[in-house]
Amino acid sequence: MKSYEKEQSRIDRYCAEVKRELPENVRKWVSRHVIYNMLNFEGRHYMSSVAACASPLYGKTHEITFYNSDYLRRMPKESLKAVIAHEIAHCWLGQNTHHDKVAENIIERFEVDADNQVIAWGFDIDGLNKYSEKWVAKRKPKEV
Repeated sequence: MKSYEKEQSRIDRYCAEVKRELPENVRKWVSRHVIYNMLNFEGRHYMSSVAACASPLYGKTHEITFYNSDYLRRMPKESLKAVIAHEIAHCWLGQNTHHDKVAENIIERFEVDADNQVIAWGFDIDGLNKYSEKWVAKRKPKEV
């Protein structure tokens, strides 16, 4: 099994786990309105700390796209579940997170809103934030 297929399988498992842990009304809504997709960056130099984005597709359907990258593949289970819940929160709140189409100040508000929703649903956002900070710190150019 290629790492892309392995990662897709892991994402699918954790999406199902997260869905089971959501409040019933949200779980039903997600089942009807959210689809998942993965972009494959396997074999490419992609070191972004972006794991996924959410966007409306058509009608009331939302798409969550995961980026198959080192950042995502190395993410611990609870952090990945927080990412999935965070992207579901963007959909639930009706937010489009395609960053090239949204003003920076609005994106910041969207991220805070989604994080607050994830916390309200009971997911561990702190572990994700720590993982992200470590990831970014490891990849910053060293000053000479």
